Order: sequence, then C-alpha cells, then structure tokens
Amino acid sequence: MVKIYIRTQRYDEKEGKLIIENIENKEIEDKMNEYIIELDEFFGFKLKETPTVNIVPDRKTINYIRKAETRSHTIGWISGYNVFMLDLDKFDTESAHKRYSLKEYFATIKHELVHVYFYQLIKNPYPTWLWEGTSVALSGQYKPKPEKLSGFLESHFGHNYGPEYMIAPFFVKVLINKYGRDKFILLLNELSKIKQDKTEESKKVFYDLFQRVYEFELNYENANKLFLEK
Repeated sequence: MVKIYIRTQRYDEKEGKLIIENIENKEIEDKMNEYIIELDEFFGFKLKETPTVNIVPDRKTINYIRKAETRSHTIGWISGYNVFMLDLDKFDTESAHKRYSLKEYFATIKHELVHVYFYQLIKNPYPTWLWEGTSVALSGQYKPKPEKLSGFLESHFGHNYGPEYMIAPFFVKVLINKYGRDKFILLLNELSKIKQDKTEESKKVFYDLFQRVYEFELNYENANKLFLEK
C-alpha cells in the first residue's frame, strides 16, 4: 500500500491565492490504492509518481485553478499526476450533479485516475471519444445502454459533452470484451507513437492505425455489428 497524499485547495478572494492544506481521508486513500493496483495491471505499467488527490470546495476555486469559466457539469479533472475533485458535500450547490452517492463519487475519482494513466501513455487526450470512453468503461460509471452506437466518433479532437461519455464507453467495452485487453493496449501503445495535432491528416492516421490493429474499418456500421452481435 502506497501513501496517497490528499489535500484541499480553496481560492481565497481576499488573499487572491489558493489556500492548500493536507488532510487525511482513509476511504479515498484505500480506494486509490485499490484502483492503482487494478490500473497498473490493465495498462501494463506503473506510474512514475504517486497521484495526489486535490479536493476543491466551490466553483470559484475550480475556475481559478482552470483559469476559465467552467461548466456546472465539471466536477473532476487532472493535471499531470494530480487528480482534482469537487468536494462531495458541495455537489448540490456547486454543480449540476445532484444527489451524488459515495459510490458514484469514487467511480468519478477512478475515472480521473484512468485519465492519468492514459495521458502518461499517449501524451494527449485524443481521440476524445477514446479518452472519455476508456475512463467511463474502466471506472464502472453507470450509463444506460443505448439501442445503437452513434454520434461518438465526431468527438475526435474535442468534447461534444454527450456521446463521448454516453456511447463511446460501450464501444470500448465491446473492443475489450471481444478482442481482449492485449489488443486494446496494443492500440494505445501504437497511438502513443503517432502525432495527433487536431488535423484531418492526423485523424486519418489514427483511423488507419485502428484498422491495422483490429482489421476492420472504424465506422458506425462496423461498430454496431459488434455491439449488436449476440
């Protein structure tokens, strides 16, 4: 068991700076250790640094740290090896997520931790649908099963705040369940070798890579054949 550092970060308007304090939270520390063991095994490598969990109390602190006005749905994010989470007790007043359970909260922490692994491997968050789809799929966050897969491939170089969270995870699960974890990790390892610079050319390079790894063209017709297969 590794020591997980947990701290609060609060923006003090009078001081014009962040007030940072270290805290103890055994539940979060135990869960983080559990997740790290699981994700070390899945991704096939150990993180070079132990992630720190940062709990923030309000939207103004989130906006100050992010240096932008954020959506009310933003409750977690990462920066390097830092996982940031809105305080669970403040969800009702500081976010669009109401009545969030402790189970859902821990799943969101795990979601952000998956992003840490993904980013350390790939060095960028693209394709966006794969970035979010992998985190939702591996964190066990509940999403209602769709009738078919659609809309998520358009979220390649940025968020549409919908299908990449609600639909893409089901495609990721299909890839892992049907073709295995090793082939999925092969896709990520090969993705780490190519440049994703928000151009149509680099998008095509990814599509070609996907076809080489999985031996089928990445499109909704083929995705749904797999998804709807009995």
